[in-house]
Amino acid sequence: MKIKRRKPNLRESGVRYALQVFCCMLLFQALVAQGAPPGSDNGLTREGRWFYQHGKPLWMAGLDFQSAASRKHYDYRLLLDRLQEVGLNKVRLWAYTWFMGRKSLAPWKYSDGRYDLDEWDESYWERIRRFVRDAEARKIFVEFTLFAPYPSRSTPPWWVNDEYQLAWNRAYNRNGAFTSNAEGHFYPKFYSLIHPEKSLSGRTLFGYQRALVDKALAELGDCNNVFFEIANEFPGDFENRGQLSGSVHWALYWARYVKTRTARPVALHAHDSSGAHLRGLENYNDRPFVDVLNFHFYSRKPRQVSQLLTTAGTSRKILQLNESHSYMDSEDNWHAAIRESWSAFIEGAYYHYFHSDAYPDAMLNPVWQQRIESLAFLRRIAESQRFWELSPHDPSGRPLRDSLVLERTDMKHLVTGREGSRYIAYLWPARLRQDTWESNRCGQIRLNLAGGHHDIEWYDPRDGTLLRRESGLAAAATSNIPCAEGAQPETGYLLIVQRRDPTNHN
Repeated sequence: MKIKRRKPNLRESGVRYALQVFCCMLLFQALVAQGAPPGSDNGLTREGRWFYQHGKPLWMAGLDFQSAASRKHYDYRLLLDRLQEVGLNKVRLWAYTWFMGRKSLAPWKYSDGRYDLDEWDESYWERIRRFVRDAEARKIFVEFTLFAPYPSRSTPPWWVNDEYQLAWNRAYNRNGAFTSNAEGHFYPKFYSLIHPEKSLSGRTLFGYQRALVDKALAELGDCNNVFFEIANEFPGDFENRGQLSGSVHWALYWARYVKTRTARPVALHAHDSSGAHLRGLENYNDRPFVDVLNFHFYSRKPRQVSQLLTTAGTSRKILQLNESHSYMDSEDNWHAAIRESWSAFIEGAYYHYFHSDAYPDAMLNPVWQQRIESLAFLRRIAESQRFWELSPHDPSGRPLRDSLVLERTDMKHLVTGREGSRYIAYLWPARLRQDTWESNRCGQIRLNLAGGHHDIEWYDPRDGTLLRRESGLAAAATSNIPCAEGAQPETGYLLIVQRRDPTNHN
């Protein structure tokens, strides 16, 4: 007698699938506990708070230019050449620059007005590989963002948009999946590991996401100059901030998955979407498979950035602000990026300028050269001052800010350094509106150090211009803040204090 098997219903299939995913996650945890897969000795790694290569800590500073590789007919070599010339060494790319629509290549083939999620566009992947190889030849690193979805009610709409033609939406692919919800978008379904809907070929959302991750790792996982970010501005729902917790398991799963398959660092966007807050950080800061915590604060207040990063720094992971204000949009945004970048540096966080896709050929513009120099200068200071030895606190936890005291001034300051050896201070006006700035209130800064004599240098953080140098100052000497030397009050001043000591060879 032939027994007819009962086909499991959708609920049973979902439970079975969830159990499979859970077992996989247990396996990945065991693999992480054994250590990351072996990689090239020349490859990018993490040690504590810093990126390392060739056994040495390195400072990254560069551009978040998401479509630099995928944009059609774009000569990205000009970008890489210019970055190398000015001294910048990092670019962030998105795996799928959906916001470009058909102006960019995508991971999947496109024909007759639709994407095919079952077939790769090998011309895209070859271009990505070439970009990474060409970047490595110029000693430039690449952060590769695997997912960049905004499956909420974004403006303009991300999910249903004839200009974007989003490949994940069944309306724009030939795979018959995935279907909009009753509100016309796909949040939070995109962040589900067990979404039951299947394509015409029988594949699930999880299957397609895994295929994209596996393809990226196969193409780039062994590259010496690459590291991976799981998702940009996760979860990207700017209207319903309280729903983050329901999606965290998705981000953790993929971070763990990637970490078991590459020796390269793995980054997670570590706070809810964006803004000057740390909501969600508690989900990631103690995970052994997360190397880099990414943030998009977009703050114009240096002290605020400092306080946020002080808290995040207790994780002892790499901290990175991998997207800034759009520095090419306006001088005001550029000044905000300068203030935020130095605040990040003081707290030991890497910083990168957001390069809007509205300016693909900005490298030919003198304005670009002027504005990008501010970030190149920061990198030069970080490396020359041995950034890995610096801390904004002394061994007892006392802020080094107390070592340099502001007197009779409208300025504020942050300080990092190596106590007894050198100090780097960033100063900015307490009131950022230029029409309220009182130049006669620049005031002085007094050294509050423990003996010895010191040399000091004042710099303009816009371009690294040396404003003034003073030598042999006593431990309690004062120095006038160089407002009269032509710097821009809104972007502040950089002060480097170096102790004269025959036992100090740094």
